[in-house]
Amino acid sequence: MNYLKQSYSTITKMTNTSLVTNLVQKLIKQNLQPLNLETHKKLLKEAGDPLQNYETNTSGDIKVWKMEKKYLIEEFDSRSKNYWVRTMENQEQIKKFVKNRLETYENQWNGCGCRVHYSDIFED
Repeated sequence: MNYLKQSYSTITKMTNTSLVTNLVQKLIKQNLQPLNLETHKKLLKEAGDPLQNYETNTSGDIKVWKMEKKYLIEEFDSRSKNYWVRTMENQEQIKKFVKNRLETYENQWNGCGCRVHYSDIFED
């Protein structure tokens, strides 16, 4: 399992390209990036309203944007206070991912002791 713990500052050091474009290019190579609150706000301003929004009733919403030829999926980790953004190829992958996350959140209410590991790479 590959965990990405690198700084997001490289994405925010842009020249003439947008934050969204830089993020998509980074995600194509690495699939997963943490965003701090400041960078997250910039992304939202640039990206506009999400295409889809899934309520977790636990840790903020899972949001989906269509960017270029990929989908961006965003989640909030209340422990680290980071937003995690990953890419997915199609709606089928997104549905599997969201179903998996919502089942994990539901199981947390049942006392399973399970946790969401936001930095894990999702493999369907």
